[in-house]
Amino acid sequence: MEDIRMENWFWSYKKEDEQEDVERNKTKRKRQRNARWMKWARRVLMVELGVILIEGMFQFGHLVRGYNSFGGESLVLLALIGAGAWQLRQIIK
Repeated sequence: MEDIRMENWFWSYKKEDEQEDVERNKTKRKRQRNARWMKWARRVLMVELGVILIEGMFQFGHLVRGYNSFGGESLVLLALIGAGAWQLRQIIK
């Protein structure tokens, strides 16, 4: 009689394990789909960020030269602003 109960116990846990595996596989596939989508979303956003930065640098030339342009001065000033922000971040830490 104990063998039958032991067998029932084994198969009930075996079924639960299989259900957990199915759920785990569903979650894994969902994460892979999301990761694939996010990879392309990141690429698109990086291109957009690059375009915005180039346009910003072009507009920043107006402050330095008086007209919209890329100029060595504006690039140097942007580099100095960036270095100052990085240094400030290091000090705040």
